[in-house]
Amino acid sequence: MARYFNRKKVELLAPSGTMETFERMVGANCDAIYFGGKSLNMRMMRKGYNFSDEETIKAVKMAHDVDKKVYITVNNMLNESDINEAVEYLHFLNGINVDGIIIQDLSILQICKEYGLHNFEIHSSVMMNVHNIGTVKKLKELGMSRIVLPREMDLKTAKNLQNQTGIETEYFVHGDMCVVNGANCYYSSVVLGNSSNRGRCFKPCRWPYLVKKDGHVYPTEYPLAAKDMYMYENIPELIEADVTSFKIEGRMRNTDFILDLVNTYGDAIDRYIEDPLDYDNKKQS
Repeated sequence: MARYFNRKKVELLAPSGTMETFERMVGANCDAIYFGGKSLNMRMMRKGYNFSDEETIKAVKMAHDVDKKVYITVNNMLNESDINEAVEYLHFLNGINVDGIIIQDLSILQICKEYGLHNFEIHSSVMMNVHNIGTVKKLKELGMSRIVLPREMDLKTAKNLQNQTGIETEYFVHGDMCVVNGANCYYSSVVLGNSSNRGRCFKPCRWPYLVKKDGHVYPTEYPLAAKDMYMYENIPELIEADVTSFKIEGRMRNTDFILDLVNTYGDAIDRYIEDPLDYDNKKQS
C-alpha cells in the first residue's frame, strides 16, 4: 500500500544494483525500487552490477506482485552512436510494464514521442540540474511527470517548485554527495578518460590527497570529498516541503547496508505519518 500524508503521496525509493539486493528490497519497507539495465545508465563502472533484460523482466514482476513500483535509470548522456541502442532498449522497457524511467538526455523524450512509447512515466534525473519553475513547466510540457531535484536545493525552493507547477518531486535523503553542482562533473573524464556523465565516474574527488602550501601540510586527508547526505532527522521538513519521493542513493552499495538503511527510513516515515505531533526524529528502530 502506498503511503499518504494529508492526502499527498509519500514514497520511499530504494536503490538496487544486483538481483540479490533487489530480492531483499521487495520485502523491505519501501514503496519503489530503482536500478539500471545493461547499458545507458549512470552506474556502469563496476562488474557484477546492473540488470540484464531477463533480470529486469523478473524484477518488475516480483515488485508488482507486492504492489511496489520499479523505475529504470536510462540516465546517461547519449552519443549519436547510442541512439539505435536507446530506441531498442526503450521499446523493451515499454513492453514489460516498468512504472517509470529516469532520464538525463532530452533525446529520450524525442524517441518516446516518435515511437509512441507511453507505457511508463518519465522522470528527470538529478543530472538535469533543474532549479527553476520555467524549466519545470517546459519539462512537463514535454511529457515529464516527476523532477529529481538537485541535492543542493533547499527545501523552501523545492516546495515552491512543486506548489507552482504541480509536478511530483523526488529528493535524495541519504547517500553520496557529488562535489560539483547538480552532479555535472568532468573530473573523471579529464583525468582518467572515463566520463561521469556517461556512467563511468571513478570518483577521484573521493580519493585521499596530500595538500601542501608554503611548506605547510594540511591535515585533511580527503579535501575534495563532500560528506554523505543524511536527512533522517529532517523527515518532517521533507514531508512539509511536499516532496513526493524520498530517494536513497546506493546502487553500488552492499545488500545488508542498503536493507538496514531503507528499513530505518521506512520506519521513521511510518512513525511520522501515524503520529506527527509525538514524532521523535532522534529515535531509530
